[in-house]
Amino acid sequence: MAEFALIAPIVLIGLLVGVQFAVLGAGDLALSQAAYQAARYASINSSASQSAVKTALDTVVSPLIKSNYSVSVTPNSARATGTAVQVTVTWNASSLIFLPNPFFYGIRFPSNFSSTQSAYTE
Repeated sequence: MAEFALIAPIVLIGLLVGVQFAVLGAGDLALSQAAYQAARYASINSSASQSAVKTALDTVVSPLIKSNYSVSVTPNSARATGTAVQVTVTWNASSLIFLPNPFFYGIRFPSNFSSTQSAYTE
């Protein structure tokens, strides 16, 4: 019983930190997928502006990142066929960090993520 009382808090803290990193990792994966989807949409719709890409992305983006993300499209004007379009999606994950930041002995959980994808206009 004494050994369990000494080890249980350490195991629970490790479990909580693992869950926190898993949530942030799932959000980062969703962010990468969102950047890919936005770049694909922007490449197919050559006249789509930044706001049009964000509106289209709102329909397919993961609920995990839906509330705190922004989209940047370069170039933002109409693009000729074969022109490269670059889409950057940024996400603020501070609302999903449930442990104190910084945590035990200075462990910092990242709160801002970014993903960039490029595609050629069709």
